Amino acid sequence: MRTYSARAVLPVENHDRAIGVLRANLQQQLARGEVADWDALLVVGPTEWVDLRGRTWFEYQAKVSARRWQRL
Repeated sequence: MRTYSARAVLPVENHDRAIGVLRANLQQQLARGEVADWDALLVVGPTEWVDLRGRTWFEYQAKVSARRWQRL
């Protein structure tokens, strides 16, 4: 089993949007033939921070485990 991680930085605090972005990013990372355990998706955040221009950003991080898909 392998673990994948991703982060998303959004200009607004929106947990649902962040999960969508994180899942898409994680899905792209999966190796061919791997299946993510989306029920065990771990999302942390948001962590709020301000950039040098004074804009506020919200950072989310996620981890998911994946395994090789096997036919039964």
